[in-house]
Amino acid sequence: MEPSHIVLVACAASKRREQSAARDLYVSTLFKEARRYAESVSDRWYILSALHMVLDPGRIIDPYEQTLNEMPIALRRQWARQGERSTARDSPGWSEAHHSCGEDVS
Repeated sequence: MEPSHIVLVACAASKRREQSAARDLYVSTLFKEARRYAESVSDRWYILSALHMVLDPGRIIDPYEQTLNEMPIALRRQWARQGERSTARDSPGWSEAHHSCGEDVS
């Protein structure tokens, strides 16, 4: 099997007000640029969501208000470990992950 890579794109605070596919829910300029990058370099990309963890871009979701920035660091680390397991489960065979995140992703 040829090694593959995936791109992980951080969600954004700016969202549409109606239920949408995850790829269309987030409307910030930074998210749109990260999405364009992800789609140009990989056929597998996911959105890192504070609420939903690792989201398939086609998944239909409701708008929400939750951010990792408001979580204590211990919970952020737990979130990251769970997200890594979820990505490994949903994308077997990937060998490399690229991420596009905001400033504070500790």
